[in-house]
Amino acid sequence: MNSNNRHTSGKSQISSAEPKSDNLLLSNDENDHFSSKRKDEKCHDGHKGNPETVIKKIISLDKQISKQLFICSEMDVGFISGTWKRKLLLLCEYSGHEILWLMLISLCLLLYRRDVTLWPFHLNLAVAFVLDIVITVCLKMLCQRQRPATNKADMHVLASVDNYSFPSGHATRITALACVLLHHPFMPSYGQIYFLSWVVVVSLSRTLAGRHYLSDVLCGNLIGLLEYFICKTFLWIS
Repeated sequence: MNSNNRHTSGKSQISSAEPKSDNLLLSNDENDHFSSKRKDEKCHDGHKGNPETVIKKIISLDKQISKQLFICSEMDVGFISGTWKRKLLLLCEYSGHEILWLMLISLCLLLYRRDVTLWPFHLNLAVAFVLDIVITVCLKMLCQRQRPATNKADMHVLASVDNYSFPSGHATRITALACVLLHHPFMPSYGQIYFLSWVVVVSLSRTLAGRHYLSDVLCGNLIGLLEYFICKTFLWIS
C-alpha cells in the first residue's frame, strides 16, 4: 500500500510539474515575441526620424507632384512639329538660355563701354552671369541628379553637365539676372512687374516641359537669390 501510494504521489508530482514547465516555456516564448515586437517598433520609430528616410520621402513626394505638372506628351517634341503648348514652353526656355544672355551682355558691354552710367550696370550683370555659371556647374557636378524621364530630345545642351537636373540652370540664372536688372538706372514703372513675371513663367515652364522636377526649380530660384546677394554684398560695382 505504501509503495503504491508513493508511486501514485510521484506520478502526480511529475504530472503537476509538467504543466508548470509548459507554462514556463509559453511565457518565455511570449516574452521573446513581445521583446522582438518592441525592437521592431523601436527600429520603425528610428527609421521615421532617420534623415536619409526623410530625404527619400521628400524626393518621392517631389517626383509625384512633378509628374502631375508634366503637360507635354511623349510625341510632343520640337518647336516646329510640337503643339502650341510645346512652342510656348520652348520660347520661355530660349528666353533664359545662357547663349542668348551671353550675347546680350557682351553686346551691351561693347555698346556702353564709354557710358559712365550704364557701363557699371552691365558689368554687374556680367558678374552675376559668370557667378551663376560657376555655382550651377559645381552643384550639378556635385549632385548629379538625373533629369526626369519625360525630358525630350529637343533640349540644346551646351555641355555634358547640362544633362544633370539639380539645380535648374534656367531658374538660377533668370532669378539672379532679374534681381540685377531691377537696378537698371532707367527702369520704367512696369519693368519690375515684367521681370518678376518673367521669372515666374520661365521657372514654371521648366517643370511643365518635363525638363526638371519641381524641387530643381524652387531650389534654383533660392540659389539665384543667393547669387544676387553675393554680387550685391561683395562684388557690386558702383
